[in-house]
Amino acid sequence: MNSVGIDNSAHSRQALNLVVGLTLGGLAVIAVYATTKGGAAAMGLTFAVGTMTSGACFVTGGLIGFLFGIPKVRQRQASDAENGGKQEGIQQNTNLEQISDWLTKVLVGVGLAQLGVMGTKYQEISVLVASGIGETSSDQVFVMVLLLYFLVCGFFFGYLGTRLLLPKAFREVDQIQEFLGNFISTLDTVEPKIDNPEALKVMKEQRENAERQLGTLMGEPGKRDRMLMDLAKEYDLVRRTMSRGSQRTVEMGRVIAKIRAIAGQLDFTPRQLKNLFEAGGEGSRVVALALVQVLRFPEALPIVVDGISHSRSAFEQYQALRAAEEIFSSLTPKHRQELVAAIEDQRKGGPGKYLIPENADRRGVSGRILRMAGFQIND
Repeated sequence: MNSVGIDNSAHSRQALNLVVGLTLGGLAVIAVYATTKGGAAAMGLTFAVGTMTSGACFVTGGLIGFLFGIPKVRQRQASDAENGGKQEGIQQNTNLEQISDWLTKVLVGVGLAQLGVMGTKYQEISVLVASGIGETSSDQVFVMVLLLYFLVCGFFFGYLGTRLLLPKAFREVDQIQEFLGNFISTLDTVEPKIDNPEALKVMKEQRENAERQLGTLMGEPGKRDRMLMDLAKEYDLVRRTMSRGSQRTVEMGRVIAKIRAIAGQLDFTPRQLKNLFEAGGEGSRVVALALVQVLRFPEALPIVVDGISHSRSAFEQYQALRAAEEIFSSLTPKHRQELVAAIEDQRKGGPGKYLIPENADRRGVSGRILRMAGFQIND
């Protein structure tokens, strides 16, 4: 299968090189035709008009070829797990693809409907351009061939170049997203173990910088709200289909990284966060808590306390503690006491409690919060 893909790519590159060769050959023909004109001025005028006209046709054909050549972006989503691990590409259109689809349909439709008119316009343009280099019938024939030749060359250059280069660019973006997601997830696992304030500050700055970079690669801003819902579903699916262990934690961490990456570009309110948290699903609760970590609304304290005291999983409680750490400095003394009481209650354990055990990441984060509140903690 791989050899087939490599051969296809090689053939496409050979075809592209052939188009480049034909284009350069066409320019050489223009130069030769210019020499048939008497005088240096006439030669220069013929060559200038010929090259500028061929360039315009080449660019026009290239743009049309680009529109026809734009590939569909297919990304492997977590929903593959629903298919027994079978990887089936799920198409995710970008605005560029939608515009391409629309314009190609318009161009084909208009072209078929206006074939007669287009032929007449083509002849009129040929006569107009030919008048710039001479008035003979051979000039008009030369220009008619010139227009069509470079339009076709431009089309194939744009089409083949797009088919060769854009998929590679899309794959590189996907690889960068995956790398940044893994990098952020790794930093997430390290941060709870750091007690030194300066080292922690540097670590957070690195993570937040990586999240901003990831956010710039994640689709159109207008679709970010919908993306959050998809991430909530992805989180639920990962928890439901993957076995417990470090790999599942890493996958869930990548989901959190994506949420935080787009959080700063969302126009969310504390009320919307509360509604999202109370939507019912584990995924929506975790999404809301991850958003709090970036938006840092002190009004989000109730859902943070709920995530600590009534968490549905250790991972959710960890995200709630991370959110608590981010909003702690903006809380009133009364609200800080409420948060501290919830943390102490869970650290003690007991019936109905989600114990924060020693040597757990949650323990480290909760200890940092208690130290911020003035407690002497030696976790």
